[in-house]
Amino acid sequence: MMAITKQDVWRVANEINAAGDKPTAVEIRKRLGTGSYTTITAALKEWTEPFHDEASEIPALPQEFEDRVSQAGADLFALATRYAEERLEEERIAWALVKAELEQDRAEAIKIADLAEAGMDAMRAELDALKAELEQSKIQQHGLMQLAEERKAETAKAQEATKSAQEQAYRLAGRVDALEQVIDALRPEKAPSRASAKKTKVAPSSTTAGNGDAGGVPGCGSVTNEGE
Repeated sequence: MMAITKQDVWRVANEINAAGDKPTAVEIRKRLGTGSYTTITAALKEWTEPFHDEASEIPALPQEFEDRVSQAGADLFALATRYAEERLEEERIAWALVKAELEQDRAEAIKIADLAEAGMDAMRAELDALKAELEQSKIQQHGLMQLAEERKAETAKAQEATKSAQEQAYRLAGRVDALEQVIDALRPEKAPSRASAKKTKVAPSSTTAGNGDAGGVPGCGSVTNEGE
């Protein structure tokens, strides 16, 4: 606590007096905010001496009164100090509660952020797996398309071979029909008698059968009578 001088007391007393009020030790200490009542009272006494004469001289306050006033000031100061300390303690407790809540909110925020980051990592891993699966599907699809093209080409070849075989079968069937017709045409309607059979001879065939065309059968000649 900073000590005060009587000049400080006189200055405040002059301000109070100029305002039209009577300077008192309590008011002076209140304005100064510090100082003992003993010092203030002594300085105030010196300040008032030039302003009164013997007829109007105010008797000095008893020492007991000054002591009680000083004690009252000390008690008030102690009470104010205790009140300030109590308020400070209340503020400290309130701030501790707020700090605890802030720490809890911070911990929860960090936990949420960690969970979000873990979720993002899981989603990124799943996305990478889906990309790999998609790429594998594209490769499989390309392979299936190639296989389908190969099967298509093989099917076209098989169809072409089938068509060629069918055409060849049709040609062979036509030749078979033509040969059957030639055979039927050369087959005699009635069997010849033994007598006439002796007089007949087989003449060499002047024509040969060729590729299913009618006009002769290989190894067969025309039949003629000797008497002709």
